[in-house]
Amino acid sequence: MKRKSLITVITLVLVITMALGVFSGISNAATTKPPEPIPYNNEISYTENDDGTTTVYKANTEITSATIPETINGKKVTRIGSFSSCAKLKTISIPNTVTSIKQAALANCTSLESITIPDSVTTIEYEAFFECSALKNIKLPKNLKVIDSYTFYHCTSLKSIEIPNSVETIEWAAFEGAGLEKVVLPESVKTVSMWSFGYMDTLKEIYFPKGIESIYNTIDGTAFGDIPTSQLTIYGYKGTVAEEVANDLGYKFVARSEVPFSDIKTSDWYYNSVKYCTDNKIIYGTSDTTFSPNNNLTRANLVTILWRMEGSPKSAEGQKFSDVKSQEYYYDAVNWAGSKGIVNGYEDGKFRPNNNITREQLATILMNYARFKGKDTSSRADLSKFKDQNGISSYAKDSISWAVAKKVMSGKVNGTMADPSGTAIRAEAAAMIQNYCNYVGR
Repeated sequence: MKRKSLITVITLVLVITMALGVFSGISNAATTKPPEPIPYNNEISYTENDDGTTTVYKANTEITSATIPETINGKKVTRIGSFSSCAKLKTISIPNTVTSIKQAALANCTSLESITIPDSVTTIEYEAFFECSALKNIKLPKNLKVIDSYTFYHCTSLKSIEIPNSVETIEWAAFEGAGLEKVVLPESVKTVSMWSFGYMDTLKEIYFPKGIESIYNTIDGTAFGDIPTSQLTIYGYKGTVAEEVANDLGYKFVARSEVPFSDIKTSDWYYNSVKYCTDNKIIYGTSDTTFSPNNNLTRANLVTILWRMEGSPKSAEGQKFSDVKSQEYYYDAVNWAGSKGIVNGYEDGKFRPNNNITREQLATILMNYARFKGKDTSSRADLSKFKDQNGISSYAKDSISWAVAKKVMSGKVNGTMADPSGTAIRAEAAAMIQNYCNYVGR
């Protein structure tokens, strides 16, 4: 009995001692303030970290730009701290010494339109771009493992994003309310959490990799919030959780299959486009095992693609072009396209089938094809965003404007260059054909 009483007393003393220690720790923590940032210039301030590096912050909420140096006072800059609520901030330059972007670092920076994050960054904490409503373009680092909660919450101007093949987890509400229309998840992604792509009025397509393990779907909510079943199509592999969730929630499910080409990887930006075109027998490989995505596209190649889309019809017309011979694979295709006004030859009566096709020629032929199909070709986009708009041939201005407006064609170099005279490669052709089918209609 005495032993039991002694143990009870000792236990009480230990509990009281621990409690006092805890409360003391809480008290000390409550009275310890983080260091105040030190002014560096009129754009940024900084604090020194315990590990001998520095974290940078805004100098004030009125800044319009910020250039982050690699070092401050000889100490490497490794973290981006709070620039939140800098509503006038349009540009921020981040050096490759930075490894971490902290919580809500650029939240509510409502004028920020684009940002390039160096590959040195491995951590982007939650709410980093929370309600950056003007954000259109962002380059994510190649070593990022997690897209954290609310990272792109209500980034309504963000229409597309390339997720690097390193990301394994998409956390809660990471893209909730963003303006994305299409999402392609790389092979590395294993987990998609609650509301990751929730409440998105614009999302039409999402592609899941073969190795996806978890897509949130419980009575508490789903990964897609309340996106209508008529709006969203889920692309995934048969027998995976993607098919299970699509069927459970009532979304249309389209089965993906491996592209049988040794020179195409699932992580390539054009993978889904090549797969779409090969699955639908629109574009064939250059051999049984290769697609040659970077090979140039010829005029005969493009016309043959459209001819296949039309069901490979025989043309009632006779030979239209002097350099298109009956023994060539493209003979029927070129004559059909010429008879329908989809293509025109040169002034000398030749078609020049083996000439490489330019991007502006490709846009023109696609618009002619759309007109032949009875599609609306009245849409026009403002081409002033292209730095090389003056290089667009007069005959192609309407075609490129239409193609951009219908999302058939997008610019290069973060959407700033039309590259009208640039040669189109097979990968680009596959992407434009898929876009045509999706946004104009086959």
